[in-house]
Amino acid sequence: MNVLSPIQSGLSGVTRGLENIQETASDIASTGTVKQEGNNTTIDLTQSLADLEGQKLATLAATKTVAAAEDVLGTLLDVSV
Repeated sequence: MNVLSPIQSGLSGVTRGLENIQETASDIASTGTVKQEGNNTTIDLTQSLADLEGQKLATLAATKTVAAAEDVLGTLLDVSV
């Protein structure tokens, strides 16, 4: 049983989640500011807040994956010692 794979997957999820949270937070912070000419991008605050909540939940799920894998690893070490 390879316990490191779920830990690596969970840590990757946490990293990805934090990057996405940072990007969404930046979008929210720039809401209402004047954009450069030629850039007609509009930030939908409602969608950004929903995205932020979704990223928060995904990041929390990834941390629980890491915690569960660490518990399994600890149990395996206890049994083998």
